[in-house]
Amino acid sequence: MIAPIGFTFLLDEETGECIYAGLGAADITFCEAYDVSFEYFDAQDNSLGTFKMQTIRLDAVGGLRPGAGEMTTEVRTPFGTPANPSWYVDGWRRDTFTGYYGQVGWRKNVAGFEVMQMQNSRVLLPVVASDCCRMVPVAFGYSSRDRLDRRSQIEVIFPPNYIPRCETFKPLSLPGVQLGTIPSCRVIQDSPDYVETLMYRVIIQVNLTMVVSDYSFMMDLLLPPMTPDDHQFSMILRDQFGETKDAAMNIQIGDMVFGAPIQVHPSCYWEVLPGCLRYCDIRKLVTFVWNVKEKLGANILIKHIMIFFPDNVEHEIEEEESGGRPSNDAQLIKVSFPYDKMYPDKATMFGFDVAESHWSPNPGEYEITLPLLLPEYPPGFNVWTISMCSKGGEERCQSLRDTDPPGTKPHERLTILRFPIPGFGILDESPPRGEVDALAVVHGFAALFFTFSLSNSWIA
Repeated sequence: MIAPIGFTFLLDEETGECIYAGLGAADITFCEAYDVSFEYFDAQDNSLGTFKMQTIRLDAVGGLRPGAGEMTTEVRTPFGTPANPSWYVDGWRRDTFTGYYGQVGWRKNVAGFEVMQMQNSRVLLPVVASDCCRMVPVAFGYSSRDRLDRRSQIEVIFPPNYIPRCETFKPLSLPGVQLGTIPSCRVIQDSPDYVETLMYRVIIQVNLTMVVSDYSFMMDLLLPPMTPDDHQFSMILRDQFGETKDAAMNIQIGDMVFGAPIQVHPSCYWEVLPGCLRYCDIRKLVTFVWNVKEKLGANILIKHIMIFFPDNVEHEIEEEESGGRPSNDAQLIKVSFPYDKMYPDKATMFGFDVAESHWSPNPGEYEITLPLLLPEYPPGFNVWTISMCSKGGEERCQSLRDTDPPGTKPHERLTILRFPIPGFGILDESPPRGEVDALAVVHGFAALFFTFSLSNSWIA
């Protein structure tokens, strides 16, 4: 059996043989795996490189029974579907007298199968360059396709010189949070301290059954001063026996942005909707706050700010009709910077086109307050995200996934910076705002709030 390029047949740790099972494997007496190398040439006989394809040979000394049934083997997949996904199988019979083998059958599966990354896998963080070691929040999200009983592990592999801090770990929606069995976090350094490039990974230990659902967690990390060459994260999900059940490999992160000293508060702030009479636990007025520490670089222009909500968070503001009277919820929206237009057309996000005079905001504190409808139970991806974007209007950012063409400069990306903020439950108490007010005084910034008198504007 010949696998496509990038596939590796798994071996039994005790015997060193490849792993096989099923009714069709009852007659197998021996199995070994080995590599077959191919060198490719173009029409002018120029070498295109050497490629390896892994092969297993299964021996049945007594022969195979007719209609023996199916047989399975285990492989480790590549990070993505190979260009040629074909599998090839052939059968050989050994002549009793001569000892030579002759082919008796073969089959090629041209289509193969698609290699899928872990569903809904995402990594959100602000890649802001600084002189040294800036601490920023990072959020991870994924969907589990299988039920993992009792215990499981999530391994996160960080880019070079990224230093995770487990003491800041927030389990958010991982199993056990609601029951008091908090998952643990452990940092593993895979490189000695004296080398220039440091490699870290984190093991999240979950001690309760992980059902098929969406999950998220957050922590802080120290950024390196420059973008590493291998700027990507990987997440691996393992069951209680250490077997890999799913993975998202090589999640690419954009280059770091220079000249953007912006810091978002580590939590949003909330209160019950003023004047609420019914279902007040789920109706909140939520405030998002960030600080511009210094004047932004000349090429950093923030033309749109979009707030992305956690799963199942909604608002009840509708698109404004010309000459219409603003709804009560619309009048509760407050923003501390001039804007040209707000976008309430989608239920999972809410955006504002920044006025041209404030595309390069002055140092100080800024905030947005929105009336929102929260779900009764904590969502799977329980993360708020503030996205600062280089375009407004119809071209504004409306996704947490980047689709910029290759070679796009950091300040020209559609989403220049993306700041994750941990979500909260409807019964949680909001942290105090005392420190926030102090920051505003230090920066000498007087926040001017613009109350929206637009009727029923809401975004999804």
